[in-house]
Amino acid sequence: MSDTDLTLNDLFDINFTHLPEATLYSLDMTAEMHRLHYAVKAALPHDRWHNIRKNFLQELAPLLDISLKRILLETWQSLESVKAIFEEQNKGDQGSTVIKLMKHNLRSSHCPRLAIQFNQQDFELQLFIAIDLDIEDLSLKIDRGEIIEILTGCAKGKGIIQYQNITLNETDVLPLSLVGDMPKRLVIPPNIPNIQSQKSTHQRARKGLSNVVQFIIGITIALVAVYLFWVY
Repeated sequence: MSDTDLTLNDLFDINFTHLPEATLYSLDMTAEMHRLHYAVKAALPHDRWHNIRKNFLQELAPLLDISLKRILLETWQSLESVKAIFEEQNKGDQGSTVIKLMKHNLRSSHCPRLAIQFNQQDFELQLFIAIDLDIEDLSLKIDRGEIIEILTGCAKGKGIIQYQNITLNETDVLPLSLVGDMPKRLVIPPNIPNIQSQKSTHQRARKGLSNVVQFIIGITIALVAVYLFWVY
Protein backbone atom coordinates (compact mmCIF):
# COMPACT_ATOMS: atom_id res chain seq x y z
CA MET A 1 0.00 0.00 0.00
CA SER A 2 1.29 3.44 -0.91
CA ASP A 3 1.53 6.07 1.79
CA THR A 4 -0.89 8.13 -0.31
CA ASP A 5 -3.57 5.54 0.53
CA LEU A 6 -3.42 6.64 4.17
CA THR A 7 -6.06 8.75 5.87
CA LEU A 8 -5.61 11.43 8.52
CA ASN A 9 -6.64 8.75 11.01
CA ASP A 10 -3.50 6.83 10.03
CA LEU A 11 -1.27 9.91 10.24
CA PHE A 12 -2.44 10.95 13.71
CA ASP A 13 -3.02 7.46 15.12
CA ILE A 14 -5.09 8.95 17.95
CA ASN A 15 -7.23 7.03 20.43
CA PHE A 16 -9.97 9.42 21.55
CA THR A 17 -10.88 7.12 24.46
CA HIS A 18 -7.44 7.52 26.06
CA LEU A 19 -7.05 11.30 26.20
CA PRO A 20 -5.14 12.77 29.19
CA GLU A 21 -7.25 13.62 32.23
CA ALA A 22 -6.36 17.31 31.92
CA THR A 23 -7.64 17.30 28.34
CA LEU A 24 -10.87 15.55 29.35
CA TYR A 25 -11.41 18.11 32.11
CA SER A 26 -10.96 20.96 29.60
CA LEU A 27 -13.43 19.29 27.24
CA ASP A 28 -16.03 18.99 30.00
CA MET A 29 -15.70 22.71 30.67
CA THR A 30 -16.71 23.69 27.11
CA ALA A 31 -20.29 24.89 26.66
CA GLU A 32 -21.51 22.11 24.36
CA MET A 33 -19.93 19.26 26.32
CA HIS A 34 -21.24 20.73 29.58
CA ARG A 35 -24.72 20.93 28.07
CA LEU A 36 -24.47 17.32 26.87
CA HIS A 37 -23.23 16.19 30.30
CA TYR A 38 -26.22 17.88 31.96
CA ALA A 39 -28.67 16.25 29.53
CA VAL A 40 -27.19 12.80 30.10
CA LYS A 41 -27.16 13.23 33.88
CA ALA A 42 -30.82 14.29 33.83
CA ALA A 43 -31.86 11.29 31.73
CA LEU A 44 -29.53 8.71 33.28
CA PRO A 45 -28.86 9.91 36.85
CA HIS A 46 -27.27 6.62 37.97
CA ASP A 47 -24.82 6.31 35.08
CA ARG A 48 -21.20 7.35 35.34
CA TRP A 49 -20.41 10.24 32.99
CA HIS A 50 -16.82 9.22 32.26
CA ASN A 51 -17.98 5.81 30.97
CA ILE A 52 -20.60 7.40 28.74
CA ARG A 53 -18.17 10.07 27.57
CA LYS A 54 -15.65 7.39 26.62
CA ASN A 55 -18.18 5.63 24.40
CA PHE A 56 -19.15 8.94 22.86
CA LEU A 57 -15.58 10.09 22.16
CA GLN A 58 -14.79 6.98 20.17
CA GLU A 59 -17.37 8.16 17.63
CA LEU A 60 -15.03 11.06 16.77
CA ALA A 61 -12.53 8.72 15.09
CA PRO A 62 -14.44 8.39 11.77
CA LEU A 63 -14.22 12.18 11.36
CA LEU A 64 -10.53 11.68 10.53
CA ASP A 65 -11.23 9.31 7.65
CA ILE A 66 -10.05 11.97 5.21
CA SER A 67 -7.98 10.61 2.33
CA LEU A 68 -4.44 11.96 2.03
CA LYS A 69 -4.66 11.22 -1.68
CA ARG A 70 -7.67 13.53 -1.97
CA ILE A 71 -5.87 16.33 -0.15
CA LEU A 72 -2.82 16.03 -2.43
CA LEU A 73 -4.86 15.90 -5.63
CA GLU A 74 -7.02 18.89 -4.78
CA THR A 75 -3.90 20.93 -4.00
CA TRP A 76 -1.87 19.98 -7.05
CA GLN A 77 -4.77 20.33 -9.47
CA SER A 78 -5.14 23.94 -8.34
CA LEU A 79 -1.53 24.84 -9.28
CA GLU A 80 -1.20 27.06 -12.35
CA SER A 81 1.62 24.97 -13.82
CA VAL A 82 -0.49 21.82 -13.62
CA LYS A 83 -3.64 23.52 -14.94
CA ALA A 84 -1.65 24.79 -17.94
CA ILE A 85 -0.75 21.20 -18.88
CA PHE A 86 -4.38 20.14 -18.40
CA GLU A 87 -5.45 22.82 -20.87
CA GLU A 88 -2.81 21.87 -23.46
CA GLN A 89 -3.76 18.21 -23.30
CA ASN A 90 -7.45 18.98 -23.60
CA LYS A 91 -6.77 20.94 -26.80
CA GLY A 92 -5.02 18.13 -28.66
CA ASP A 93 -4.22 14.43 -28.78
CA GLN A 94 -0.81 14.57 -27.15
CA GLY A 95 0.18 11.70 -24.89
CA SER A 96 1.03 11.68 -21.24
CA THR A 97 3.35 14.32 -19.77
CA VAL A 98 5.69 14.22 -16.79
CA ILE A 99 6.03 17.40 -14.75
CA LYS A 100 8.48 18.06 -11.94
CA LEU A 101 7.49 20.43 -9.16
CA MET A 102 9.87 22.35 -6.96
CA LYS A 103 9.95 21.80 -3.21
CA HIS A 104 6.76 23.27 -1.80
CA ASN A 105 4.63 23.45 1.32
CA LEU A 106 1.11 22.07 1.57
CA ARG A 107 -1.21 23.32 4.29
CA SER A 108 -4.65 21.84 4.64
CA SER A 109 -7.26 22.31 7.36
CA HIS A 110 -10.59 20.60 7.85
CA CYS A 111 -13.56 21.16 10.17
CA PRO A 112 -15.64 17.96 10.30
CA ARG A 113 -18.73 18.07 12.49
CA LEU A 114 -20.46 15.42 14.56
CA ALA A 115 -24.17 15.99 15.12
CA ILE A 116 -25.78 14.25 18.09
CA GLN A 117 -29.39 13.86 19.10
CA PHE A 118 -29.93 12.73 22.68
CA ASN A 119 -33.25 12.65 24.50
CA GLN A 120 -34.84 14.93 21.86
CA GLN A 121 -32.05 17.50 22.16
CA ASP A 122 -29.54 18.40 19.45
CA PHE A 123 -25.82 18.83 20.01
CA GLU A 124 -22.92 19.48 17.65
CA LEU A 125 -19.18 19.08 18.05
CA GLN A 126 -16.76 20.42 15.46
CA LEU A 127 -13.12 19.43 15.28
CA PHE A 128 -10.34 21.47 13.72
CA ILE A 129 -7.76 19.33 11.92
CA ALA A 130 -4.71 20.80 10.21
CA ILE A 131 -1.65 19.34 8.50
CA ASP A 132 1.45 21.16 7.28
CA LEU A 133 3.59 19.14 4.87
CA ASP A 134 6.88 19.89 3.11
CA ILE A 135 6.95 18.06 -0.22
CA GLU A 136 10.17 17.36 -2.10
CA ASP A 137 11.38 15.66 -5.28
CA LEU A 138 7.90 15.53 -6.76
CA SER A 139 7.19 14.41 -10.31
CA LEU A 140 3.69 13.79 -11.62
CA LYS A 141 2.46 11.91 -14.65
CA ILE A 142 -0.45 13.67 -16.33
CA ASP A 143 -2.64 12.18 -19.04
CA ARG A 144 -5.73 13.68 -20.69
CA GLY A 145 -6.04 16.42 -18.14
CA GLU A 146 -5.71 14.21 -15.06
CA ILE A 147 -2.94 13.32 -12.63
CA ILE A 148 -2.66 9.56 -13.01
CA GLU A 149 0.55 8.75 -11.13
CA ILE A 150 3.14 10.10 -8.71
CA LEU A 151 6.50 8.96 -10.06
CA THR A 152 8.69 10.41 -7.31
CA GLY A 153 8.07 12.41 -4.17
CA CYS A 154 8.18 12.41 -0.38
CA ALA A 155 6.59 14.48 2.37
CA LYS A 156 7.06 15.23 6.06
CA GLY A 157 5.61 17.75 8.46
CA LYS A 158 3.26 18.24 11.40
CA GLY A 159 -0.41 17.90 12.27
CA ILE A 160 -2.78 19.05 14.99
CA ILE A 161 -6.34 18.22 16.13
CA GLN A 162 -8.28 20.68 18.28
CA TYR A 163 -11.71 21.20 19.73
CA GLN A 164 -12.44 24.84 20.60
CA ASN A 165 -8.71 25.62 20.99
CA ILE A 166 -8.18 22.55 23.18
CA THR A 167 -5.42 20.47 21.63
CA LEU A 168 -6.42 16.82 21.46
CA ASN A 169 -3.40 15.62 19.51
CA GLU A 170 -0.21 16.91 17.90
CA THR A 171 1.93 14.72 15.71
CA ASP A 172 5.07 14.80 13.59
CA VAL A 173 4.34 13.34 10.18
CA LEU A 174 7.26 11.04 9.46
CA PRO A 175 8.71 10.99 5.93
CA LEU A 176 6.11 9.52 3.59
CA SER A 177 6.66 8.06 0.16
CA LEU A 178 4.14 9.58 -2.24
CA VAL A 179 4.88 7.24 -5.14
CA GLY A 180 1.84 5.47 -6.52
CA ASP A 181 -1.10 5.46 -8.90
CA MET A 182 -3.85 8.04 -8.54
CA PRO A 183 -7.57 7.63 -9.25
CA LYS A 184 -8.74 8.58 -12.72
CA ARG A 185 -11.14 11.08 -11.24
CA LEU A 186 -11.20 13.01 -8.01
CA VAL A 187 -14.30 11.30 -6.67
CA ILE A 188 -13.36 9.66 -3.40
CA PRO A 189 -16.51 9.00 -1.37
CA PRO A 190 -16.04 9.39 2.38
CA ASN A 191 -15.99 6.06 4.20
CA ILE A 192 -17.70 7.42 7.31
CA PRO A 193 -20.51 5.44 8.88
CA ASN A 194 -23.91 7.02 9.25
CA ILE A 195 -25.64 5.49 12.27
CA GLN A 196 -29.19 6.48 13.11
CA SER A 197 -31.58 5.53 15.87
CA GLN A 198 -34.75 7.26 17.01
CA LYS A 199 -35.47 5.27 20.20
CA SER A 200 -36.09 7.16 23.42
CA THR A 201 -33.71 6.63 26.31
CA HIS A 202 -36.55 6.18 28.77
CA GLN A 203 -38.11 3.32 26.80
CA ARG A 204 -35.19 0.90 27.23
CA ALA A 205 -34.54 -1.70 29.90
CA ARG A 206 -31.58 -0.93 32.14
CA LYS A 207 -29.58 -4.06 32.85
CA GLY A 208 -25.97 -4.15 34.09
CA LEU A 209 -23.63 -2.46 31.65
CA SER A 210 -26.52 -1.66 29.31
CA ASN A 211 -26.57 1.87 30.75
CA VAL A 212 -23.48 2.72 28.73
CA VAL A 213 -24.88 1.05 25.65
CA GLN A 214 -28.12 3.01 26.05
CA PHE A 215 -26.26 6.24 25.44
CA ILE A 216 -24.81 5.00 22.18
CA ILE A 217 -28.18 3.63 21.02
CA GLY A 218 -29.97 6.74 22.22
CA ILE A 219 -27.98 9.18 20.08
CA THR A 220 -28.33 9.83 16.42
CA ILE A 221 -24.92 10.13 14.93
CA ALA A 222 -25.10 11.94 11.63
CA LEU A 223 -22.07 13.50 10.00
CA VAL A 224 -23.35 16.86 8.80
CA ALA A 225 -23.76 16.85 5.00
CA VAL A 226 -21.47 13.74 5.06
CA TYR A 227 -19.07 15.82 3.04
CA LEU A 228 -16.23 17.30 5.10
CA PHE A 229 -15.67 21.01 5.04
CA TRP A 230 -12.37 21.96 3.41
CA VAL A 231 -10.79 25.22 4.48
CA TYR A 232 -7.70 26.44 2.73
